[in-house]
This record gives sequence, C-alpha cells and structure tokens, in this order.
Amino acid sequence: MNSFIKKIIIYSLGNFSVILINFLLVPFYTFDFSQAELGYYDIIVTTANLIVPIVTLQVEVALLRWLINEKSIEKQSHFIQNSILLIFLSVLFFSAIFFIYNYIYSLNNVLFIYFYFVLFFIYPFFKQLLRSLGLAKLYVIVEFLYTLLFLIGAIISIAMLNIGVKGLLISNILSLIIIEIFIFFKLKVFRFIKFIKVDYTLIKQILSYSLPLVVNALSIWFFSYSVKYLILMVNGYDANGIFAVALKFSSIIQVFNSIFYLAWQEEAFIRYNQSDRNVFFKRVLDIYVFALFLILILIISFQHFFVPFLIDNKFSEVVNYIPILSLSYLFISLAYFFGVIFQCAKKTKPISHSSLLASMIILLFGLFYKDSYNLYVAAYSFLSSS
Repeated sequence: MNSFIKKIIIYSLGNFSVILINFLLVPFYTFDFSQAELGYYDIIVTTANLIVPIVTLQVEVALLRWLINEKSIEKQSHFIQNSILLIFLSVLFFSAIFFIYNYIYSLNNVLFIYFYFVLFFIYPFFKQLLRSLGLAKLYVIVEFLYTLLFLIGAIISIAMLNIGVKGLLISNILSLIIIEIFIFFKLKVFRFIKFIKVDYTLIKQILSYSLPLVVNALSIWFFSYSVKYLILMVNGYDANGIFAVALKFSSIIQVFNSIFYLAWQEEAFIRYNQSDRNVFFKRVLDIYVFALFLILILIISFQHFFVPFLIDNKFSEVVNYIPILSLSYLFISLAYFFGVIFQCAKKTKPISHSSLLASMIILLFGLFYKDSYNLYVAAYSFLSSS
C-alpha cells in the first residue's frame, strides 16, 4: 500500500498543478471567445480525442503492460521498436486519409489542425514510455510543463495577439513539439531504435491486446463526446459551448480519477500475480468509492459559490448541468477501476463490450428525443450511459 500511496502523491502533485492551469484558462475562454468560437474549438479537440485511439491502436497501453516489470534492455528495445513501427505506419495511413478528406471538403486552418492531430497522437506514446521505464516523476513534470507552455501560448494568442482558435492550435502545436523533443532526448529514444527488427509474432500479440482497447476507447469517446455532436446538430455551436464549460467543471471528478488511475494501473499490473491481490484490490476500492462520493458532494454544495466568479454571465446556466454530469463522471471513474483488472489479466474484450452498451444508450436517447433534444436531455443521456 505504501508504494501505491507514493504513486498517488507523485501523480497528484503534477495533476493538481495541471488542474489549476486549466481553470486559469476558463476565464479567457468565456470572456474572450463567443459561445460559437468556443464550441468550434471544442469540436476540434473532441475530434482529436476520437481519432487518437484509432491511429495509436492503443499500442501505448500494451507498452506499459509489457514493460512495467521488464528489466532487460534488449527485450525493452525489441518491444519499443515494434511499437514505434506500428504507430509510424498508422500515422502515415491517417495522413493520406486526412489530406484526401481535405481535398474533398476544404477544412479551415487545415495545416494547423493536421500538425496538432499528428503531434497529439504521438504524445501518449511518449508519456507511457516514461511510465513503462519507471519514470513517474518525470511523467508528472512533462504533463505540468506541457500544460504550462500551452497556458502561456494561449494567453499570448488570445489576450495579446487576438488570433482566436488559430492561436490555440498554434499554442498546442508548439507545446507538443517542445515536450516531445525533450522526452526524445531525455530518454535517448534513439538507443532503442538503432536497428528495427520486425517481429510479426510480437506485433500480433500487441494487436490482440490493444485492438479491443481501441473499441473500448472509441465507445468511451462515443458516450463521452457524441453528446456534443448531437447538441451541435440540434442546438448549434452556442449550446455546445455552454455544455463544454459545464463538462469542464464536472470533470473535476474525472481529473481526480486520472490521478488515481495512473497509480492504480501501475500498482495493479505489479500486484496482479501476488497472493494478497484480492485483499489489496478490495481495500483500494472501498477507499476510492468514499473519495469519489466526497468530491461529488463538495462540487454540488459549492458550485453556486465558485462558478460565477470564474465564468462570464453568458455561460451562467452551466450550474444546471454540473450536478448531473458530475455524477456521470463518478460512475465512469468506477468503470475505469474495474477495467484495469481486465487489463491485468490481458482480457480486454469484455471492456469493449460494456463500453459499446453505453454507446448504444446515448444513441437511443438521441433517436428518442430527436425533436426535443436540449442540454438537459444531453446531460441525462450522459448519466444513463455511464
């Protein structure tokens, strides 16, 4: 338990700083952007989150599962080489599809969106590589630095240069480039990829573990973000902007879960084959459930005091949706807890099945309420699917 608590402390120190920085951005978003502009930018980010598991093939999750207990440099290199090869080929395939799509539909800010997407796809692999090699502290530092760099870039582009959505994309691109170059040279990644030896058996093992997680990630995206597309189609960018702000406050629980999840995933992988694992897992679950409900109560109790100070009046109705969405994130967090146990056993297919069911619920809500779809319906469909 001590090592687990230590991991939680390490990840929490970094993530709380990330939370603070993200909340500092909320006033800039709501005061300097219109609801439509914020809704448009949110759709770009949401789409990136949709595509990332498809392009990465969730290889980064397999990377952590295989390497966390592996001490042999030769075996580490062999796995990393084949993982990089998979991601490289996948990014090439994505690039071809992206530019064909742009040729047909002519996207605005196309190059900025493309480079943001590609760098965003590579980032999870680098982060998981840090964790796989036991560098949790460096992982936290990297997350903090990326968010800080983005904050500085966003403030300059919004408050000083006034270049709107394009400025946020540029801020993201520059932040990701700096961080990924830093990780590459800090870890001396080139030492792992001097000579790539293609191992088709290993690639098959990686894909058999990671592909069900792609389905799971897409399903999670669907019930987490498809609501935004339904809002967009029925109510427009303005309503999506309001819902996006409500999600930001509600996701306080999700941020807590992300801290817990990182430590829990590592500790569960290490302890899975130990004799006392069931006792340890139950003890962790009891504490986790108590903490989640405590945070939920605090959010609901104090939202009317702190939310008005952080947002512009035109977004004031977000307080109507925060309690519903916060409860949704609580159930999502519990699902993540049990999902890690399936990952430990390398049985990833059941995870995708439950996520697909949640996605179907969202779709049914959209079909049933297609003529009266509003933000309350969106919030309750999010809750039902979670």
